[in-house]
Amino acid sequence: GLKAAIVERRYVSVLTKQDTGVYKYDSRMKEVPLGEAPLKIAANGLDYDLPTATPGSYALVVKNARGEELNRVQFAVAGEGNLSRSLERNAELELALSKHDYAPGEEIEVAIRAPYAGAGLITLERDRVYAQAWFRTATTGSVQKIRVPADFEGNGYVNVQFIRDPSSDEIFMSPLSYGVVPFSVNLDARRDTVSVATPQQVKPGETLKMKLSVAKPARVAVFAVDEGILQVARYTLGDPLDFFFKKRMLEVGTSQTLDLILPEFAKLAGMAAPGGDEDAALGRHLNPFRKKHAPPVAYWSGLIDVKDTREFSWKLPDDFNGKLRVMAVAVAPDRVGTFQGATTVRGDFVLSPNVPAMVAPGDEFEVSVGVANNLSGLAGKELPISVKLDANAAVEAVGGATQELKLGELREGVALFRLRAKGEPGVATLVFSASSGDKGAKQTIDVSVRPAVPYRSEVAIGSFGRGSAEVKPLRSMFDAHAKRDAAMSFAPLVLAKGLAAYLDDFPHRCTEQLLSQGMPALVFDAHPEFGAKLRTDGTGKDAVDSAKAFAQLIAVLRSRQNAEGGFGLWTATVQSERYVSAYAVEFLLEAKERGKPVPADLLERANAYLGQLAADESDGSLAGLRERAFAIYLLTRQGRVTTNPLAATRQRLEERWPKDWKDDIAAAYLAASLQLLKQDKEAAALMSGPQKVLLRQAQDSAYRYERYYDPVIRDSATLYLIARHFPERAKTLPPDALRNIVGALQRGWYNTLSSAQTILALDAYASKAGADLMARLAIDAIAADGSATAIGKIDGIIESAKFDAAASALRFRNDADANVWYSVAQTGFDRSVPSVERKEGIEILREFTDAEGHALSKVGLGDEVQVHLKIRATRGDGIGDVAIVDLLPGGFEPVQESHTTSDAPPADGSDPAAASAAAGTNATTWVSPVGLAASTWQPTYADVRDDRVVVYGSATRDVQEFVYRIKATNAGTYVVPPAYGESMYDRTIQAQSKGGGVLTVERK
Repeated sequence: GLKAAIVERRYVSVLTKQDTGVYKYDSRMKEVPLGEAPLKIAANGLDYDLPTATPGSYALVVKNARGEELNRVQFAVAGEGNLSRSLERNAELELALSKHDYAPGEEIEVAIRAPYAGAGLITLERDRVYAQAWFRTATTGSVQKIRVPADFEGNGYVNVQFIRDPSSDEIFMSPLSYGVVPFSVNLDARRDTVSVATPQQVKPGETLKMKLSVAKPARVAVFAVDEGILQVARYTLGDPLDFFFKKRMLEVGTSQTLDLILPEFAKLAGMAAPGGDEDAALGRHLNPFRKKHAPPVAYWSGLIDVKDTREFSWKLPDDFNGKLRVMAVAVAPDRVGTFQGATTVRGDFVLSPNVPAMVAPGDEFEVSVGVANNLSGLAGKELPISVKLDANAAVEAVGGATQELKLGELREGVALFRLRAKGEPGVATLVFSASSGDKGAKQTIDVSVRPAVPYRSEVAIGSFGRGSAEVKPLRSMFDAHAKRDAAMSFAPLVLAKGLAAYLDDFPHRCTEQLLSQGMPALVFDAHPEFGAKLRTDGTGKDAVDSAKAFAQLIAVLRSRQNAEGGFGLWTATVQSERYVSAYAVEFLLEAKERGKPVPADLLERANAYLGQLAADESDGSLAGLRERAFAIYLLTRQGRVTTNPLAATRQRLEERWPKDWKDDIAAAYLAASLQLLKQDKEAAALMSGPQKVLLRQAQDSAYRYERYYDPVIRDSATLYLIARHFPERAKTLPPDALRNIVGALQRGWYNTLSSAQTILALDAYASKAGADLMARLAIDAIAADGSATAIGKIDGIIESAKFDAAASALRFRNDADANVWYSVAQTGFDRSVPSVERKEGIEILREFTDAEGHALSKVGLGDEVQVHLKIRATRGDGIGDVAIVDLLPGGFEPVQESHTTSDAPPADGSDPAAASAAAGTNATTWVSPVGLAASTWQPTYADVRDDRVVVYGSATRDVQEFVYRIKATNAGTYVVPPAYGESMYDRTIQAQSKGGGVLTVERK
């Protein structure tokens, strides 16, 4: 049923049937010289004789009886002959080379198809003309030759310029046709011979010997990599010559006047005769007790000079079994060589441990290790194998630590061990070993032992005159990752040290929070004693190089700036966050004034957005007009004339909020703008309202945060504007200017934004008064028995101290007649797991159920459990910007989903997708990694970390539920951590589910 047809086509492949019955594709080009024997093609056992016809490109097409194409074979016929050409390509030659690669000095054969007969010039070109040859042909198809220069290297181009014969009838075509095709010269003369001899097989933990040999002295790099890694990465060893002889562009320009040649008049007259038709066709919430991951199996020798031979040694990891690809690259002054080989790593036994990703102190859990017997020649006998588990002090064995298995040749078995995590968090190192006589294998793996509580910060601040003040009780925290700092000073700027500690350990990473975390490093640049560190990209890691850290923060800002210049909370979105966009400009201006390299284009685009915001009439609320005033102030601060938008905004405030706006921070922003515009009298009158609020005598009895605004943000921003733009007023401010701010901070009424604004205000307002009285200050740590130990140390204008878990209280002493300020920051993991619920503004309830909704306290190994998080706001109409942190019990892992979507932008600053978002891109559909369709609460973002699930969203007065799945991976009894919820901007709004229970996983 097979039929064969010859058609003129291109871009085909050969399909040949192998002896095994497997069809194999092989790209191939056949050239048939004219006058020679016909080309024989074998297809599916049938032979075809292809007649040698006119020159051209052809394809053999094999079809079955149903007309389905089974195979194509491409070939070309080269030689002398007259060929038809399309008029649409009248000025282009069709060129084909006999092959792509040539040796130096070899002759290139060029098959030329021209629209007419004539004469031509062949040149070999690149950056200049290397060779040339003239030719003449009486046919439209011909084969011409030109020789490659003996010293030519790399790639080049065959350029053919073809002139129409004056007697040709093709007078309506361009008299000049041309064509260019690339070719390359093989680089064998540049290749060095290099080889690496390795044993065919070695055992894990042994030393791999690699003997390298080179033909000429060279600098060599030897590397061996796990073949599995290379397959995943689709890695192939590159040829260095491809780099040194990169394809270069054609740089020769050609000028010609041939298209001005007129054809013979007789031909023109003949073509004018009637009757012809010649012209018819024309694309931080991280677990710090993280287990140590096994590094990739890879060896790198470095650059080594080798004369003849050299041996390299590498001790293989004891847990690796598999194939290694051994590669080498040798470079001499005039040659380059590469080598690829392989060796197999195969141990006597292969160990496959299964351990939980994390456990909590007090958890009792089961680990298993699979043992595969790789030994051969046992003649059907079972080999007794001793399997042993050794662990460090973080865990202890419950029951025996040694088991016996009997395994036949190439058989597998499993040994089970039960462990208990001790009272301190850390990393449990488990060493599994299997031995039988002189045969053995060993593998080490880590388990994270992390507390069943989240990492959190508490800050206590205050001030007093002569005398003393105590801070107690202090938190009982694990020593691991605990930070306990105290500071006092006559300068109120010391309060910022405690706020900086709070910002430094804040776990969430929206744009505002990243900017706020970067503010202390800018402000404290002149005060190294405060030790502020600039956050990098939201990973939770401290930056060693402040310049690099600032560059990384700028990179994150770029990823979150859209085409209009505004910023999104998590990434670049179509709808910019108004206040955050203005706040980003404030940060950039502060950084620029302090000598940081702020990109001009980033700031300019942001200013373009501020210009739109300053004139935006769409939001007439007090918050909306406040944001307009903020934008106007920032533009005015940069020397821009903002008279018109300032007047328009002031008029809207008068019309819509006549009783409220003059005491609002909006009035302070407009007053500062007027002061910058040299309208001093009007500015002073307008600033009197916010200043009066700042100096109020009545204490605040309530706290409310809404739309990036609360009493602390208002007071600190007002103090900052007065200190910066009204220095004479600042000198006369009474102590009440700070009393109201400090009082709110003492009540815990602060968030990331107000903390950063307070640090800015204290920097602008605070003086170094009292520097000569620092010896009159002292900090004492009070032990449980009442004994006191002085722990303070003077550093510039600050008395600082670090205290340990033995301190039950801190005492600050001041022997001078001057007011002193102090702060205490405690950050870490609490020792006790809270067993009571907490409901302050929001409520959280968590349940573990099966698929039918039945509550569970015991589950089977491998079973999936549904986690139900129920959330409800108990204040006002609802609470936005809520973060829920749900720590997983040990022995469980989250089940990833792919169907839950939202139109919200992707999220957390530590998420790799956020850092890769391109500036100016629009919002894309976000796919939640967890969450079932049964959920009634749709978060704006959900993130899966190694030991927890973090969910962001808004809480309403109605009970809403978020449901996701976890899977039991290890049998045992695990402490159930409580679920935590908090407002990211109102620290008085917090919730905690009941914790301290246990969840049991049983082996089926």
